[in-house]
Amino acid sequence: MSFATPALCVPAPVGSVPSLSLEPVFRRSHGSLYKALAKGRIDDDRLRKLLVANRPPHWPMVFAVDASTWDRCDAECSPERGFYYSASKHSAGQPIVAGWSYQWICQLDWASDSWTAPLDTQRITPFMDATTASIDQVRRLVSLLPTDRRHPVVRLRCRL
Repeated sequence: MSFATPALCVPAPVGSVPSLSLEPVFRRSHGSLYKALAKGRIDDDRLRKLLVANRPPHWPMVFAVDASTWDRCDAECSPERGFYYSASKHSAGQPIVAGWSYQWICQLDWASDSWTAPLDTQRITPFMDATTASIDQVRRLVSLLPTDRRHPVVRLRCRL
């Protein structure tokens, strides 16, 4: 929709572009971003390939895997909320929080700073085996990395 379309539907002169958002033709609300995301979808494989293709090429082939929990202790009706280990937050004296667990793989640099290049993320649901999910995630990343004579080919052998 162009700027002209809602401007033609307004019965009075347009005072500002933001005021057009109040017109019924826009049908927008505070939750319109969430509504758009609910109707849309992200192509996970394409996003992974894009991140790997745009990683810093001069950085070494050094990667870190980190699992972080997004705690949602009071969100009892949230789908697939689980109980996960947390070193910094406790529940009833135990190092456990209720929420969602996400696992990241980032490329690291030798520089003494905190910059990383995120390459993959995966949600670990309560029904998944975290070790198997980690192995699958690392294998998927290795399959996307370019083969180069300067870097040895990584081979994974895992026993569960």
